Amino acid sequence: MYPELFFAATLHLIGHAVFGHFEAYSPVVRKLAKIIFNLGLTALIALTLGRPWSFIIPAAFMILGLSVHYYWTRKHGINFWTAEPRAKYYALRGWS
Repeated sequence: MYPELFFAATLHLIGHAVFGHFEAYSPVVRKLAKIIFNLGLTALIALTLGRPWSFIIPAAFMILGLSVHYYWTRKHGINFWTAEPRAKYYALRGWS
């Protein structure tokens, strides 16, 4: 199960490195919960559905998440890569 968890952790790390600015003011507990949830779900998939699905499903969720975030930011007039204008993005997130 280590390759599956390594793959899921790598996807999470890449996502955080590229899109971490979207979570600038999120609580640390929320960020940790996301990691635990992602790794736990991957482990559950590996144990129940098997190794191939534990690689396919997390990658599919990442693609789905990117698609939804792209649509959501474009719909609200926010740049997908830079989260600008920041004031508009922060207002949508409920941050001051």
